[in-house]
Amino acid sequence: MRKGGIIMGNSNPQKETRNKAVREWIRSIGTFTAGLGILIGLLTLWFTKEKEASDRLLNIITLLDNKNCKTVRAGAASTMEVYLDDYKQYQDRAFSVMASNLATEDDPLVRCTILNILRKAEAEAIEPLIFNNRILFESEIAKGKYETSGKEDLLEAITLGQFPHGKLHDISIAMAAILRKSSTKEFKKLDLSKMFLASPTAEYIDLKNVKLEGVDLNHAILCRVDLTDAILQGANLEDASLVAAILKNAELGSAILAKANLASANLCKAKLVNADLCNAILVDANMAGAILDEANIYGADLTNAILARAHLTGANMTGAHLEGANLKKAILENANLSGADFSMTDLRGAYLTDANLAAAILQGADLEGAKIEGANLENANLKAKVLFSIDCNDFQYDLNKGGTVSADLQQEFISNGFYLSQNATLSVEKTDQKWLINDKDNQKEYTIRKENWLNVCKETKFKLTDIKKAKNWDTDKVILEDDVKQKLFSHQN
Repeated sequence: MRKGGIIMGNSNPQKETRNKAVREWIRSIGTFTAGLGILIGLLTLWFTKEKEASDRLLNIITLLDNKNCKTVRAGAASTMEVYLDDYKQYQDRAFSVMASNLATEDDPLVRCTILNILRKAEAEAIEPLIFNNRILFESEIAKGKYETSGKEDLLEAITLGQFPHGKLHDISIAMAAILRKSSTKEFKKLDLSKMFLASPTAEYIDLKNVKLEGVDLNHAILCRVDLTDAILQGANLEDASLVAAILKNAELGSAILAKANLASANLCKAKLVNADLCNAILVDANMAGAILDEANIYGADLTNAILARAHLTGANMTGAHLEGANLKKAILENANLSGADFSMTDLRGAYLTDANLAAAILQGADLEGAKIEGANLENANLKAKVLFSIDCNDFQYDLNKGGTVSADLQQEFISNGFYLSQNATLSVEKTDQKWLINDKDNQKEYTIRKENWLNVCKETKFKLTDIKKAKNWDTDKVILEDDVKQKLFSHQN
C-alpha cells in the first residue's frame, strides 16, 4: 500500500533482532577493550614494580660488594633484611649473595650482621640453605623435593651422598670460611645450635684450627667436616651429628657430646678429658691414642671402634657397647666398666688395673697380656662367644675324625659369614664334646662345643695366672664354662 509516496507496511522483526545483536556486540567490544586496557595498565605497573625490586636488589648487591667501606657493607646487609620482608620471592637469590660475600668478608661486624639475618630468616626461607630445620627438611623430603631413596632420615641421606642440592655445598664452604676467620668471642654472641654445615660429596669442608671454645652447637649437623686441631673445649655439641668428621688432635676437653653421632669419625689423638659422651654413637670411630681420662661414656655405642693406646683412666663406661672394638694397650685403670659389652673385643696388653668389670660381658674377648690386678670381676661373663650353631647329626661324626675340615663344614662357615681357608685344621679336644679349628692362613681360631647343638664359638682368651690377680675371680663369682672352671680350680689348688 502506498500513501503520499511512502510505502506503509509492517516492520521487519528479523532485521530489528539483527540490529540489536550488532549493537550488543559493539558494546561488548568496548567493554572488553576497556578491560584489556586496565589489565595492560596493571601488568605494566606490576612489571615496573618488579623491575624496581630487581634494580633495588642489584643496588644492594653492589653495596654489599663495596670493598672500600665496611659501614656501607653493614648498611647494605641491614637493608637486605628489610628488603626480604617485602619481596620474599628474592630470598633464595639474596641468601646466595650474602653467603658468598661472607666467604670473603673481613669485618667481624658485617659478618655477624649477615649471619644474624640468615639465622632470623630460617623459619621463613624458601629453601633452608644454611641452618638445619629438621621439620622443614622432612616436609621437603616428603614432597619428593630431594632424592632420598625413600629414607625418612635426612642425616642418612646426606651421609650416603644422596642430597644433590647444589647450593648447599657452596654455602657450607662459605660458612666454613666465616668460622675460620671469626674469633670465639664473636660466635659466643650467636646461637649456632642446629647449624647446618655438611658436605654431601666426598670433599671435606675445611675447618682446621677453628676456635669455637664454649660455643653452643647442640643439634648441629657437621658431617664430613675437617676439624683437625680445632679448639672446641667446653663446646656444647649435644645431639649434634659429626658423622665421618675429622677431629684429629682436636681439643674437646669438658665438651658436651651426649647423644652426638660420631659414627666413622676420626678422633685420633683427640683430647676429651672430662668430656660428656653419654649415649653417644661412635660406631667405627677411630679414637686411637685419644685422651678420655675421667670422660663420661655411659651407654655409648663404640662397636668396632679403634681405641688402641687410648687413655681412659677413671672413665665411666657403664653399659657401653664395645663389641669388636680394638682396645689394644689401652689404659683403663680405675675405669668403671660395669655392665659394658666387650664381646669379641681386642684387649691385648690393655691396662685394667683396679677397673670395675662387674657384670661386664667379655665373651670372645682377647685378654692376653692384659693387666687386671685389682680389677673387679664379680659376675663378669668370660664364656666363649657363640658365633652360630649347626646340627649335631650332620657333623659330629666327621668332627671326631679330626684332621682336615670337611667341605660341608667349610660351606657351613661360609653360609654364616665366616671364611675358612683350605689349610684350616681340625683337632679333637674331647670326643663328642669339644673340637678346635685352627685357620693359620686367616689367623683365626674357633672352638666347637656340643650342647643341644654344635655351637661354633670364639673363646675368651686369658691366662689363669692373670685372672687370679683380680678381685672376685673365684669360680662362684665369674661366669665361665665348666671345663674352664675346672682348670681355674685346679690351678687355684
